[in-house]
Amino acid sequence: MDAMALLCLASLGILAEGIPAPRSNAWSGQMVVDASGRLMPMQDTVPVIRKVGQAPVPPVPTDWPRQSGPKHQEFDDPALPPEVEREAQISKIMQQPSPRNVNEPRATQAKPPETPGRLTTATDLLILSSGAFLLPAHRGGQKGLNWLSCIFAMQAIICGVYHYCDQHRVGTDLDGPVCSETTYRFWHLADHGMAYFIMLQMAFLILGPEDPTLRRDTTRDAWSFAREPSASSGLAPSCGGGSLVAMGTRICPAGVLSIILWLSARSDHAVGSPAFHLVLGGLCCLLFLFGKGSFWLLRPAAAAHTLALPQAWLRLVLCFSSVGLSILLFLGMQTVANDKTKVGMGGYKAYAHSMWHVAAAVLAAGVLELLEWQRLRFLQQDFQGHEFFGKDVRERTRS
Repeated sequence: MDAMALLCLASLGILAEGIPAPRSNAWSGQMVVDASGRLMPMQDTVPVIRKVGQAPVPPVPTDWPRQSGPKHQEFDDPALPPEVEREAQISKIMQQPSPRNVNEPRATQAKPPETPGRLTTATDLLILSSGAFLLPAHRGGQKGLNWLSCIFAMQAIICGVYHYCDQHRVGTDLDGPVCSETTYRFWHLADHGMAYFIMLQMAFLILGPEDPTLRRDTTRDAWSFAREPSASSGLAPSCGGGSLVAMGTRICPAGVLSIILWLSARSDHAVGSPAFHLVLGGLCCLLFLFGKGSFWLLRPAAAAHTLALPQAWLRLVLCFSSVGLSILLFLGMQTVANDKTKVGMGGYKAYAHSMWHVAAAVLAAGVLELLEWQRLRFLQQDFQGHEFFGKDVRERTRS
């Protein structure tokens, strides 16, 4: 019966030499029928099939279909989406202990313990360079500018103490007395406030009324607000008007800056941030305009004569040039990268800040020297006969 069935299939041309049986047999039993009618394994017919030129049918695995499921379930995290499968694998690997130094505790693998150190060359230079402000203090004292000499000397002391506290705050390992956070914050605010106050006083010196000639001091070594004109003393009238102008150009600006610094200490703004410097810089500009404007508006005759002098315009150029150069030096110092010290200044930042101290002190001393130049100096005879006082003061001086 089987031979008759095979003979019928061969007559229909379904089977040929080396051609496998129908796909159902080939796929299910992995057996084919040869030309003689014998069943044979499919792998034995591969050479014959290649000879005929027909492509073989790939075998199907017996375990088909496989059980499919998310691969991330292999990591016991069924909620993990497939797109983060790689992160799951990495996390599994990172959780495995390293084969090296397994028995060694982690504490021993840390960096070697640090010993308390001393100040480095950079921090030493940062503290010592604060004494550079003694140079303009010395030059100002020689020229009779005792007020400016005092505030420059105070700046040298405040700046040095601030940088010492900056290096010896709580948490550092440097030798020496340690400054508390409150002490450090106080000296930090004092250093910034004194710097802006000195710049304001230098502007008053260049454009008035801090200039000795405009104040009409009779002696170079006298305090400009300590000598009042009187008929008995025979002193020339002081352009400054005594303590009134000193209050408007010294006491009031110092009080306003102190209030702003006190408010800054109680706020969340960081001391030394760009917003902090913008507030103090804008405030100094307003105080300068108020002090200078009040001084000259009360003396219209002297103001008109001053504007007609070439020295006034040259001093205006000197003032703007000094301010612009100071800003460039400050920005250059701030752009120098810190060496990632958590507390205090170190490395290149310390060297840059030290150079800023020296450059600012030399600039201030240079401005003091330039004001003695003939083309920038206000002459005493240029302001003889001009009104520097009100009517009541003139009447008291004449009596």
